[in-house]
Amino acid sequence: MRHFTPAHNVVFLPIMVEQMSKHMMSSPQIKSLLQENHHFDAIIVEAFLTEGIAAGLAHKYKAPLIGYATFMPSHWVNYMVSK
Repeated sequence: MRHFTPAHNVVFLPIMVEQMSKHMMSSPQIKSLLQENHHFDAIIVEAFLTEGIAAGLAHKYKAPLIGYATFMPSHWVNYMVSK
């Protein structure tokens, strides 16, 4: 099993975030969602590198943003939930 160093995270994570964001924003479902006028009580998302897009949706729809994690805590999620 290969172990990643913090240096790997510096290189790999921004690329992964960019690719995930491009994929999400090119989705026909997301494009349709952004063009329509909806009301949401909350925006609920998996807290894994897509918080920027989710925050944009929460702002657009004036709804609270709720993030959850289905995996072990990580340093990039811990700061959002006060460890």
